[in-house]
Amino acid sequence: MRRIICNFEDGAELLNHLERPVFHSNHPPKLKFLANFALSIGEVVRITLIIEATGERHDLHLRVCERRPTMAYVNRDTRWSYCAAATDGDAPWLVMLAQKFDTAQRLSA
Repeated sequence: MRRIICNFEDGAELLNHLERPVFHSNHPPKLKFLANFALSIGEVVRITLIIEATGERHDLHLRVCERRPTMAYVNRDTRWSYCAAATDGDAPWLVMLAQKFDTAQRLSA
């Protein structure tokens, strides 16, 4: 299983990379990320989310559900844009993490 590390400056940045389902739906949350290697649709990967501002580190399993090639601006290499859905066991953790940072944003506003 491939391990991918995603660094986020803070919870707000993490929320910008999440696609969350409508409340009470059966669809898992999805994470959008870039990589310089190809993954297969349906492949399960271990994602380590690091939130720098809080020092948090979360390991979750996600299944690649979308991918598309894109170009890197620096050296014109092909990069891949992915969207991966949380697996059944880790979907509640990703939902909880999103709710936590949503609440933090409301309280600090």
